[in-house]
Amino acid sequence: MSKKIFLSHAAVDKNLVLAFLRFLKDGLGIDENDVFCTSLSGTLPTGLEFIPYIKKNLEDCEKVVFFITESYFKSPFCLAELGAAWALNQNIYPIVVPPLSATEINRTPWLGTQARPLCNQHDLAVMFEELKRDGIVNPSQPITGFTSAANEFVPMLKKCARVLKTDSEGYAIATVVERNRVWHCGAEYVIYRMKEQLDLGCNYNENDVHWLAHKWTYGWMLELNEKLKFKPADAKPANYIANCDENEKIFIVLDLWAADTKFF
Repeated sequence: MSKKIFLSHAAVDKNLVLAFLRFLKDGLGIDENDVFCTSLSGTLPTGLEFIPYIKKNLEDCEKVVFFITESYFKSPFCLAELGAAWALNQNIYPIVVPPLSATEINRTPWLGTQARPLCNQHDLAVMFEELKRDGIVNPSQPITGFTSAANEFVPMLKKCARVLKTDSEGYAIATVVERNRVWHCGAEYVIYRMKEQLDLGCNYNENDVHWLAHKWTYGWMLELNEKLKFKPADAKPANYIANCDENEKIFIVLDLWAADTKFF
């Protein structure tokens, strides 16, 4: 039996994709049984060749939804699905997740296609109406569960917009928006407030301000709007630094770079 939606996504985005599926179910009334998604347990039957099975479901679905994140273009399978949908002239619904913009679709064969950014509740409401218009959502589906489902999902989207992403070597690049010099444990530190945040998992708070602290060595100091490079996995929380508010999280790093030059 063909599915309503084929959800093309990067495997590393599994947690966000599963949250999106919960939103589709609770907010739009789209059951998981109507969605082909390889991150759902049991989607790929045991004993079958999974590539032909995926291809068959992509061919037979009513609409292919591209769940485009920063990881999407790094996945050979995602690119294959995207190209196959283009070759089959499938009905598509490209979704772009922050911090990417809707113009990312122009990096693909679907150049010039309008993509739907997902940044806030308004974007989710537009998606609700568009999928209802296309027959994916039942025309009589009430919007009663939409608000609560959107309120649960939107914070995850905002987190995507702010949380730093790492490269293949584990480095991330952040933007300096403020700097200061402070004393900590008998030593002088330079602290840099980042535009972005580290991923604190379940302790994530979108209103928190994240700083990086580095021991002052009378060398280079980064200016505002300059980029700093470091390994988030090596950033250690500072137990206490004076004159910082409760929502200001400070992390000490030893391996700190300015752009691509190691000054520290």
